[in-house]
Amino acid sequence: MANVLHTEVCVLGGGPGGSTTAMQLAKRGITAILLEKSTFPRDKVCGDALSGKVMRTLERLDPELCAEVKRDARGMPSWGVTFVAPSGRSLRVPFSRETGLGEAPGVILPRLHFDEHLFRRACTATGILVIQGTTAKTFTRTATGWTIGTTTATGRAHPFPAGSSSMPVAPTPASHDKWAACTWNHGITRQACERITAG
Repeated sequence: MANVLHTEVCVLGGGPGGSTTAMQLAKRGITAILLEKSTFPRDKVCGDALSGKVMRTLERLDPELCAEVKRDARGMPSWGVTFVAPSGRSLRVPFSRETGLGEAPGVILPRLHFDEHLFRRACTATGILVIQGTTAKTFTRTATGWTIGTTTATGRAHPFPAGSSSMPVAPTPASHDKWAACTWNHGITRQACERITAG
């Protein structure tokens, strides 16, 4: 197979969890492939609220990215959230003891835009290869790691030998009918996770 790619970690999904995982791996010098079934930008149904805790976590991960999210003109400051039951009873959860003072701890920003901020940052992270428009379909344990079977945005399946140590993936969003291969070594992945935990 041509264009065989080797990686320590394969991250499935480019949403907030996948994108931030890729950024953390990059910060620790761990190479990874981020495999996303959609093509960004894409929207998600969500309440769109980023709590103060989310924003503090984002600031620890990447202060510049956190500031970028706060500056996004499409966002609104948020001091808390109120949950309302069908009965009309409500529960107010403030994000701060000093509501209305200083900068709001939270932000309301549609997932279309928030996820795009995170995904763009993951795309530019050192050692991270991002592949869009490709869905992971099958997972097979091999002697050297895992084989991940995928399909592209065109729905084309990529069969490969069961004993293979490769993962067929679409190399770029523009060439869905071509595919490359990627090896995900389970032993190295475990070591990479230990490095993250220790870091």
